[in-house]
Amino acid sequence: MNLSLYTVTAFIVLDTDGHRVMAKYYRPKSHPQGESKALLTIKEQRAFEKGLWQKTKKAGGAYFVGHH
Repeated sequence: MNLSLYTVTAFIVLDTDGHRVMAKYYRPKSHPQGESKALLTIKEQRAFEKGLWQKTKKAGGAYFVGHH
């Protein structure tokens, strides 16, 4: 499997306060540099989601943010 192109590593829906409504994190079984170790724990996922919300929050806005 060639993962040199963009891949989906997570699908996250946050509410207006930045709390997780739904999240699905994906870990590819094979990766050019070995298995991905990022965002494996709930603590790491929550920290990522908090940072994502801080970067994208804006009154009345909805955004799509890519992470690769």
